[in-house]
Amino acid sequence: MSKSPRALKQEVDVKEANAAVFYKAFRSMDSGSRRCLAVRILKDEALLEDLYDHFLIQEAENEKGVAFPERN
Repeated sequence: MSKSPRALKQEVDVKEANAAVFYKAFRSMDSGSRRCLAVRILKDEALLEDLYDHFLIQEAENEKGVAFPERN
């Protein structure tokens, strides 16, 4: 059964709230702590791969070109 639009919006809101909390916590750290966390992220191959995928998707979305419809 698919989720209702309201349930999907609540899910997105929770994800955005979580992201905001973690971002604020990261920004409140001193530079040494931020550096340590960044190194841990860079050593986590799965997390690094996810970040790279997100970066590639954003780059592709910013490229100008002809849009092709999805095939089913």
